Amino acid sequence: MRVTDQVYRNLKYRGVVYSIRRRGRVVKHAGIVHMIDVSVKNATDGALQRVRNGPREVCMWLRGNVVGLDGAVHVPADPGSVWWRRLECDPRVTAYARDAENGEMISAMSEVILTATLSGRSVVWFKTGD
Repeated sequence: MRVTDQVYRNLKYRGVVYSIRRRGRVVKHAGIVHMIDVSVKNATDGALQRVRNGPREVCMWLRGNVVGLDGAVHVPADPGSVWWRRLECDPRVTAYARDAENGEMISAMSEVILTATLSGRSVVWFKTGD
């Protein structure tokens, strides 16, 4: 399947808002995004240095195919199960996306759900296989 979308957390909005880009243009904003066939675009050294020493900017994003937004997304009742894992993508902490449980670098995932906690923190759940 051809990769067509890029998704990143939009830092300009209050709360958790994800921007969906297609062909270089933002086409939608959503609070929950469901993607398949996903890869990670990790931050460059220069972007990491700017983020760690200055204003916030987008320096990491997910590439894949968006298959659902907001109310059309079914967030699993127990996303912390054996199939779903939590992804950490904080450029102030590490230069790459990693499995929150074991710290393993993650570069490709079969399925991803981007959402937020009740306290307003961004949460990304992922599966690496079917």
